[in-house]
Amino acid sequence: MTKGTQYSVTITPTWTGTVYSEGYSVWIDYNRDGDFSDAGEQVFTQAPTQATPVSGSFIVPTNAVENSTRMRVTLSYNANVGPCDSFQYGEVEDYTIIIQAAGPDEEAPSSPTDLTASNTTETSTDLNWTAATDNVGVSDYDVYQDGVQIANVIGTSVQVTGLSESTTYSFYVIANDAAGNSSPQSNIVNETTLSVPTCSDGIQNGDETGVDCGGSSCAPCATSTSNEGFFETGLDGWTDGGSDVARVQTTNSYEGIWSIRIRDNSGTASSMTSPTYDLSDYESVEISGSKK
Repeated sequence: MTKGTQYSVTITPTWTGTVYSEGYSVWIDYNRDGDFSDAGEQVFTQAPTQATPVSGSFIVPTNAVENSTRMRVTLSYNANVGPCDSFQYGEVEDYTIIIQAAGPDEEAPSSPTDLTASNTTETSTDLNWTAATDNVGVSDYDVYQDGVQIANVIGTSVQVTGLSESTTYSFYVIANDAAGNSSPQSNIVNETTLSVPTCSDGIQNGDETGVDCGGSSCAPCATSTSNEGFFETGLDGWTDGGSDVARVQTTNSYEGIWSIRIRDNSGTASSMTSPTYDLSDYESVEISGSKK
């Protein structure tokens, strides 16, 4: 083992019949004084569990003695024991390890994985990925957009801004360690930004004032009135659902001098039906009318 380097330990129990809960511990006599009671010499412990295998990781301290020394591994039934305890059920195994001086770190981190893009707008997107691993430790990540590095971050997420609408971008991430080793690139994510919403009349945002037409960067748009009718020249596209609808001239009309009178002389409901309206370009719709 090399000082200053991270290692993993995995313990796999075997049962010939009933599966029991077992506790685990690992010690290393880093200073070669013949015991495992010094600070940091218990490098792994696992509370009693039926899981298999169990594993953990540790870093060999830089002040460890450079020589051969002892590593002790214990498995004990339904308990965690000390390095020199007596117990009825379980097993203890000792191993000889050799600790050497730290040399130059030439091992690159693993590739970051599961890179995804989310919360994409017209000008930004959020990137998230699963952390890379390294024999010593990952220090940071370089974020690339269309093959050009755009950010360096410590965590496993970043918000990319300053993008253009309706444009496809390619992203990947590379992990670095403190020694300057870099990982292979992560998976590539191709993400297309949203289009800037338009108002119902096709005018781009910023050109009108009125109600909000939606979208994270959509400026207010003007209201638009569809099929406003006062029946001055006919039924304004409405259809008579019976035989009792009539246009009448009256001084009580909402606008002008003509109104629609709906009455029921046949014993069944009389009605009118409007034209079909395409509302797909509208953020909100308000229906209003007047009756006398």
